[in-house]
Amino acid sequence: MFQDCTALKLGKAPGVDNIPSELLKAGGEEVNDIFTALCQRIWNEKKLSTEWTKSLVVPLPKKGNLRLCNNYRTISLISHPSKVMLRVILNRLKPKAEEIFAEEQAGFRAGRSTVEQIFNCRILIEKHMQHQRDLFHNFIDFKKAFDRVWWLDGLWHVLRGFNIDEGLVKTIESLYMNSNSAVFLNNTIGNFFKTTVGVRQGCLLSPVLFNIFLERIMQDTLHQHSPTISIGGGPICNLRFADDIDDLIAGSQSELQVLTDRLVASFEAFGMEVSSEKSKVVVSSERVNDVSITMDDEPL
Repeated sequence: MFQDCTALKLGKAPGVDNIPSELLKAGGEEVNDIFTALCQRIWNEKKLSTEWTKSLVVPLPKKGNLRLCNNYRTISLISHPSKVMLRVILNRLKPKAEEIFAEEQAGFRAGRSTVEQIFNCRILIEKHMQHQRDLFHNFIDFKKAFDRVWWLDGLWHVLRGFNIDEGLVKTIESLYMNSNSAVFLNNTIGNFFKTTVGVRQGCLLSPVLFNIFLERIMQDTLHQHSPTISIGGGPICNLRFADDIDDLIAGSQSELQVLTDRLVASFEAFGMEVSSEKSKVVVSSERVNDVSITMDDEPL
C-alpha cells in the first residue's frame, strides 16, 4: 500500500474530499497503516466510500463561441485517496485482462505502442506491393468512444462473461453504480448528478475497462470470419490502439465491406457509434485506383 501511495503525483488538484496527494505521500507509517486498514475494509465489503465515487468536472475552453458546450473540453478531478485503492484493483485486474486482449490490441499495454502498429501496417503494405497483391484498409473512427461505454448492464455482463473475479466486478460495480459528478467552475461546486454511461474520466481503471469492453465487441465482429491476410504466418484482419481500430484489413473490396458491415452492427448493438465522416478507406495497389465502401449506406 505504501508503494501505491508513493506512486501518486504531486501538485495535482484534489477531488471533492480536498485531500492532497502530498498528505498521503508524507504521512509516513501512521497514515499508511490507517489507510491500509481502510482499503482492506473496502475490499472485504466490496463497497467504496461515497466521496471516492464523486468527480468534479472542470470545463476548459477551446476556441470559437464559448456559449456552445462543444467548444469546451473537460477534465475530471477525483479523490487522491481513491486512486490508491483503484491502483490495487488495477493490479489485480491487469493479469486477467492481458489474457483477454487480442494480439492486435496495442493500446494501454506495457511494451506496446502506436509505433508498433504503424510498423505492422507498413510491413503489410510493402509485402503486398512486392508480390503485386491488393490490400484494402478501413481506418475506423468512433464518436466519443470512452463516453459511450454502456456499463449499467453491458460492462458488468462483459466482465463476468470473461470470468473476471467476482470480487473485482462487485467492487468496480460499486464505484460506477454510485458515481456522481458536479461541474466545478469559479471555485464553486454545482449540483451533483448521476452518471449512467461512459468510463470515468481520470480513473486508472478506465483504459483497461474500455479495452475489455472493446474486446467483447470485436469478438462479436470477427466471429466465424476467416482473414485472407497474414503477418508472421498468422491471420490478421485488424490493428488496434485502444478506441482506434487503426486498420480493418482485407484482401479484397468485398471482404472489407463485409468486415465494415459486421463491425458497425456489433458496435451499434453495444451502444457505440461509428463515424462515417471521419472513417477513411485506403487501397494499397498498383492496379486498383478506386474503391467503393459504404458505412450505414454512406460512401467512405
